[in-house]
Amino acid sequence: MIKKVIAIFFVFCWLFTPAHLLYAQKNKDKKKKNEQSQTSIYDADRVKLTNLFCDAVTQKIIGNLDQALIKFQECLKLDATHGATNYEIASIYFITQKYEASLPYFNAAIKADPANKWYLLGYAQALIELKKYKDCEKLYKELMKLEPENHEYVLDLADIYIAQKKYKEAIGWFDQLEKRIGIHPEISMQKQKLYEGMGKPQAALEEIQKLIRVFPNNAQYYGVLAEVYLSMNKKDEALKAYEKVIELEPDNPIIHLALANFYQEKGDINKSFEYLKLAFQNPEVSIDDKVKIMLSYYEISQHNNLRKTQAYELLDLMIGAHPNDPKAWSMKGDYLVRDRRFEEAISCFETVNKFDNSRYAIWDQLLRLYAETRNWAMLAKRSEEAIELFPLQPLLYLYNGTAWMQQKNYSKALEVFSTGKELVLDARDLKSEFYAGMGDAYYRLKNYTEMEKAYENAVNTDPLNISAKNNYAYHLAKANRNLTRAQELINDVLKQQPQNVFYLDTQGYIYFRLKQYDKARQVFEELLKLGGDRFGEILEHYGDVLFFIGEKQKALEYWEKANAAGGELSEQINLKITTQQWHE
Repeated sequence: MIKKVIAIFFVFCWLFTPAHLLYAQKNKDKKKKNEQSQTSIYDADRVKLTNLFCDAVTQKIIGNLDQALIKFQECLKLDATHGATNYEIASIYFITQKYEASLPYFNAAIKADPANKWYLLGYAQALIELKKYKDCEKLYKELMKLEPENHEYVLDLADIYIAQKKYKEAIGWFDQLEKRIGIHPEISMQKQKLYEGMGKPQAALEEIQKLIRVFPNNAQYYGVLAEVYLSMNKKDEALKAYEKVIELEPDNPIIHLALANFYQEKGDINKSFEYLKLAFQNPEVSIDDKVKIMLSYYEISQHNNLRKTQAYELLDLMIGAHPNDPKAWSMKGDYLVRDRRFEEAISCFETVNKFDNSRYAIWDQLLRLYAETRNWAMLAKRSEEAIELFPLQPLLYLYNGTAWMQQKNYSKALEVFSTGKELVLDARDLKSEFYAGMGDAYYRLKNYTEMEKAYENAVNTDPLNISAKNNYAYHLAKANRNLTRAQELINDVLKQQPQNVFYLDTQGYIYFRLKQYDKARQVFEELLKLGGDRFGEILEHYGDVLFFIGEKQKALEYWEKANAAGGELSEQINLKITTQQWHE
């Protein structure tokens, strides 16, 4: 209520005060005139003061507060006791939040006209802002004497006591007002909250019951009654109150949520879910409230099939109630990603972008999904669209370059990687990935000198990038270049991940290039035990080793297995099988 009075006071100061004050001052001047008949009605100073005051008010109304203040100060030089002028200066200080500075001018205005309620109210609001509640109490009691029937003053005074945490005194004033006007919802609700704050739940209960007796068909009050009963751990009584709300307002979404929570705490999951569904299908329940509930479901539904089924039902109800809200689609997309239903997740995030394509996080998630599903054409297309929207986000260039690499457009990929690299500021790991991408592109373009430069930049920029080290070593082996450096790199990688089948494949292939076939065979046989026989490139490399050991029939067998398994096979795999010979 204090805020309401402040708002009224502000509007009054800004727009309506001048005319009222001029009228009040005119009456005061008239009284002085009658008392001092020797003063002429055309007194020059009085005319000058009136004109100057009007000019000042005009400046205030059009927003020139500094000029208004100067002119009002000039008015005081003509009459230091002029109530309206003192009040106007005080109001300017109040508007500009110089509350302490406003106090002496409010005081002066009140001295000039002690019965002017606007002067008293202005002074009171300044005291409230300064938290000088004691002085403020006195002012409101003066206002009550001036206007005994103005109930707002009682409410405001009670608020002042509440601000001081004097709840008992506040309730006392509320009780006085109730004796005059009867039971009033605003007063009863305030008292109920105060009693709860004082740790008196029984008094709070009686207050809300008293309100219900006067207004027996108001569903809101039964909802409050239920909350009070719950605070007293009287669950059966709370349930009866909730049921009364449903009887009065069967479509009340707030009570549906309250009952869902009530039954959840009682352990009745099915009953709780039924009320949740009612709330979720209601568009009046805010999307933000629904999202919060779905966030709480996220963890508990991950490994619980019943909860997971419920979660997806709620997600569909939420989308049905808010079909054009991107938050609904985004939340369902997050669930689908969690459950590795990537194609469905893509559809959700694409829908999000239709409604709002300004969120970078959504684009990032969408591009990750296209990469995960190996949809390189869409990854290239969507990443280019994202770059148009977010041209300074380097990760988008990494997505785009990767898409072009997978579509064998190596020159385009190299161009994109080179551009993206320059956008990376401090993220050494990300810059290393760009260098590694450039190294891969140069390898495919058979520019081995530039490949080595790019990969050296990658491993020097981020020495922890073991993927770049492995790829560098593997490409050196494939190109049959600098095999000593390749061995250094792969040995460093295997220290950290000694049983990674792809890294072991690189080591085996380096041994093959060094013509250390027995060591190579040993590595590949170990690889097959670790599950390497699932990957075509590993099977092909093992066949290459077997060929040079002299087991040509067995080599052919593994080349055929490699061809059947698929994967990153050499361009010569079919030629090897057809000719039963190894080809570079």
